[in-house]
Amino acid sequence: MQKKRLEAHLETMRAIAASKSVRQFYIGFTSRDPFRYWAWYRRNGWDHAVIFADWLTEMEAKVLEKYLQERCYKADKRTPLWQKADAALQKGRYYLGAKSPSPKKKIHAVYMAWWG
Repeated sequence: MQKKRLEAHLETMRAIAASKSVRQFYIGFTSRDPFRYWAWYRRNGWDHAVIFADWLTEMEAKVLEKYLQERCYKADKRTPLWQKADAALQKGRYYLGAKSPSPKKKIHAVYMAWWG
């Protein structure tokens, strides 16, 4: 993924995290239909979610997910990007997560979920 595109997604994440209506957020990736996946967000307490990028291969999605998660971990601890990040993001442990049944298909998306 191009550096310019990574930076654009990072700026979007920063803007959302800076909102007063965001108390905590998480960055992740999925290969599921985002409309069906919304039920998972709600069951797990997340009020809102936005897809940063979709129509990605598993590798492309994981590259973007890891980049955004690392930016949270490495952010200045006085900024909303670090303060509002989920504890897993603050610890800086990137997990490769589940394997997609179709890693080469462009069915993957990277999202940001948050609650206020």
